[in-house]
Amino acid sequence: MMLTMQEQLNLATDYVMFSQNNLTCYWGNREESTNKQRKNIKEMGYKYRGKNQWLYFLLLRQDIIPII
Repeated sequence: MMLTMQEQLNLATDYVMFSQNNLTCYWGNREESTNKQRKNIKEMGYKYRGKNQWLYFLLLRQDIIPII
């Protein structure tokens, strides 16, 4: 919500991006997911094949910069 109101609230983009929690769902390729994500997918018994068929999530926490 803060990101959508950034201009109205006169807030810097960097401040807004790192001042909220966010869970994002991605559909992507196998190469885009991390080893940990692929391990979790395998442990849950899911199997994906093909491009843009891999479902994975990315959790961003407030004040933490992700290493991608």
